[in-house]
Amino acid sequence: MIDITALTTNDIAFAVSMTDAEKWGYTAEDFRRLISIEPQGCFIARENGMEIGLVTSTSYDNFGFIGSLIVKESHRGHSVGELLMRQAIECLHDKGVVTIELDGVFPALSLYRRLEFTDKYLSLRFKRLPDKNVKYKEGKSSLFSVDDIALYDLAATGLPRQHVLNTYAAEFERILFTAGNYKCKGFALVRSRAGEAMAIGPLVADSDKVAEKILSDILDRFGQRQLTIGVPAVRPEFARVLLSRGFIYTQPSVRMYRGPRREYENHIHAIFSAEKG
Repeated sequence: MIDITALTTNDIAFAVSMTDAEKWGYTAEDFRRLISIEPQGCFIARENGMEIGLVTSTSYDNFGFIGSLIVKESHRGHSVGELLMRQAIECLHDKGVVTIELDGVFPALSLYRRLEFTDKYLSLRFKRLPDKNVKYKEGKSSLFSVDDIALYDLAATGLPRQHVLNTYAAEFERILFTAGNYKCKGFALVRSRAGEAMAIGPLVADSDKVAEKILSDILDRFGQRQLTIGVPAVRPEFARVLLSRGFIYTQPSVRMYRGPRREYENHIHAIFSAEKG
């Protein structure tokens, strides 16, 4: 008998062990944050009391994202992933979510398509190895408040993500990078990952030129760390910028949607994460 229940702080060690096995770079703080942002949106599967899988989600009014679907290798092929997905979908629908998106790894695409998800575009992945010649620089990264950034983000994407941005800005110092003098023209978050790596995203900007300026600021500050970033394939110009700045292409995933298709990527140069958009 498989039981699906809400993921709690008691399950975080298991969740991290699962993402470690997939080399996804999640930390215990990532899961604490997810539980805080979406207390009833993350789930764990158990069989006879033993943890065997998990899935997470985030909602923004009528738009939602699902991520971190992982099932123990010993229990794959027994519909555990489908049970977790159906629980996450039902949870999002109960909150009024109409459109759900996710980043599907290739081995799971048949499951997602069976659950009525449709391919949207490739979600590209890049990483940049540490540059030991770059020294960490202190300094103020953002000229704008989190409220200013959230208003810009809402206008640029249509996603009401202020509660998520507030959570990150309150927890981390010097992670917000912005562009613009009197009016915000773009922003990015830089977040800690496992193994002292850093993840860039979201990166939202008025143009590729603004996005490249923000990227340069980030490399000046964190170039001595390994950096990762996910880019929608609809932003090929920015993908080329990344390659020119020392990033290398890694295994992509597939951005998929269920429900009415929404186009909100005009200004998104880097995604937040699979379960946060």
